[in-house]
Amino acid sequence: PPPTSYVEGYVLELDDGNGGEFREVYCGKETICTVDGLHFNSTYNARVKAFNGTGEGDYSELIGLQTAEVAWFTFDPCLSGSELRFSEDNFSVSACEGYEHRVALGSVGFSR
Repeated sequence: PPPTSYVEGYVLELDDGNGGEFREVYCGKETICTVDGLHFNSTYNARVKAFNGTGEGDYSELIGLQTAEVAWFTFDPCLSGSELRFSEDNFSVSACEGYEHRVALGSVGFSR
């Protein structure tokens, strides 16, 4: 929409972190959002456009967004097995006994 028009919402698009195709990661009225599925220590190009009932505006200039170098998380002993021992600050975990595989859940999920 033209600068003097009423804005109903915004569309945020990010590239793939390698200068590839843009994908829509947010569409709504808010000017703040959280984007999931980004890789650590990566830079993404972002662009925004506004829209209203008569159409969409032009894209903004590109800006670079840098993600954190490493993941920060804490373990959640309430959601993990009782056979695990957690430190007081929930930053480390160990098995009480044995060598079987166990699962400890945390505040952040990881996937490949």
